[in-house]
Amino acid sequence: MNSTPMLDLLAPESSIRQQEFHDRRDDCELTRRIDKLTYRQVRDLTISQTADRVVLHGRAKSYYVKQLATHAVLDMMPGVSVENSICVVQ
Repeated sequence: MNSTPMLDLLAPESSIRQQEFHDRRDDCELTRRIDKLTYRQVRDLTISQTADRVVLHGRAKSYYVKQLATHAVLDMMPGVSVENSICVVQ
């Protein structure tokens, strides 16, 4: 029996794992960038992303801080679509 098909089956799984690791690393870098730019004023920040879209969730005390979070993403990933679902709470 030829072992090549088995290797072909493993390749997509390993590439998926690499992509997940890459995405988590990007999320961490984005989180650090947003924290730095907003002086950690976004609470409960979560980030989800695809190749061309980033979605932000969390809470902020002003629309200015919410806008800073968007610009932090755009500075790191120009051209990406940003959905900023950060809630502004007083």
